[in-house]
Amino acid sequence: MNPVPGKAILAGRIISGLAAVPFVLSAAMKFSGSPFMVKGFEHLGWPQSLTRPLGVLESLCVILYLVPASSVLGAILLTGYIGGAIATHSRIGEPVLLQIAMGILVWLGLFLREPRLMELLPVRAKDFKIEREIVIALPRSAVFAYLKPLSNFRHWDPFLRKDPHARISMRGSDGEVGTVASWEGNRALGSGEQEITRIVDGERVEFELRFKTPFQETNRGYFSAEDAGESLTRVRWGMTGKSAFPRNVIGLFLNCDRMIEREFDLGLHQLKSVLEKR
Repeated sequence: MNPVPGKAILAGRIISGLAAVPFVLSAAMKFSGSPFMVKGFEHLGWPQSLTRPLGVLESLCVILYLVPASSVLGAILLTGYIGGAIATHSRIGEPVLLQIAMGILVWLGLFLREPRLMELLPVRAKDFKIEREIVIALPRSAVFAYLKPLSNFRHWDPFLRKDPHARISMRGSDGEVGTVASWEGNRALGSGEQEITRIVDGERVEFELRFKTPFQETNRGYFSAEDAGESLTRVRWGMTGKSAFPRNVIGLFLNCDRMIEREFDLGLHQLKSVLEKR
């Protein structure tokens, strides 16, 4: 059995705790016999005699869910309970989005913190490739001369919009293999470094991207330039790697690749603007 990453376990515990809160509050209200709960049972068409038994059932399900040894059983029981709630609210024509969201949280939290479930339902890291391009009205030699030094990237890096005051530092001879540009910004931008690993003069700059926060990930990237006509250059910006945690889990709900593509497009348009105004 593969060990679950520490960040996944922490995220799973937090999400599981959040998922348990509504059930705990609901059980407490059932035990209190508050007028609000009495009126709610009348609205749903349930007899008042079920108030305390349902409170006991909710409490037992939550306890089983939060205890690691019985967490899978607890999640199954909570899912059944949520299914009953969905059926009840659907019967009287009420929306059930809240109940569906609670069910998703229950299983997402369990998946992240429970190695047995990860073995049964693995969300594996997968290869990805992102590439965007733009045509710039300048000769290739002029465009490539601007692309090669990493110090120029800060003038068209779209991700710096998240923190315009981020600290940027350089190591090595800029524009040569071994040059490293590091960034450290706010929580939205995070921190990491970019190292030039290969240069095909006049054609391509390749680099390694080492993300440190808010998550650790190492990808490969490149800038390339090719002739696209007289005094026209096609610039491509690409990145390849593996979608590991947490990107692979986030990718179940959001198209992360498309989000990055939009940033690349924005950056390339900024590059075009910078170069064509020179």
